[in-house]
Amino acid sequence: VPEIGLLSNMVRLDLSSNKLVGSIPSEIGMLDQLKYLQLGGNGLGGLLPTEVGSMKSLEMLGFETNFFTGSIPSEIGRLRELRVMDFGFNAFKGSLPIELSNLSLLCKFVSL
Repeated sequence: VPEIGLLSNMVRLDLSSNKLVGSIPSEIGMLDQLKYLQLGGNGLGGLLPTEVGSMKSLEMLGFETNFFTGSIPSEIGRLRELRVMDFGFNAFKGSLPIELSNLSLLCKFVSL
């Protein structure tokens, strides 16, 4: 759904447990006013787009219980307002990016 980038004034998007499948389009990075993104409990997979790191207003990011693979993008370390991040129950591989140490407001991080 590349048209998602046209929703540039949206501040909250909760599509959890909606049986969504496929990958997250890179246009998601155009949602720079978004504070809350919850996509948990779907059938989403593939690599997380690095453009997620452009969502500068994001405070909560939930990708748990999907089928994401690869590594967590280092660009997420640019999300200075991020307080909650849940990547649990996916198929991520590799080490956590050192850039996540830039997230000084982060108070909850789940990665299994």
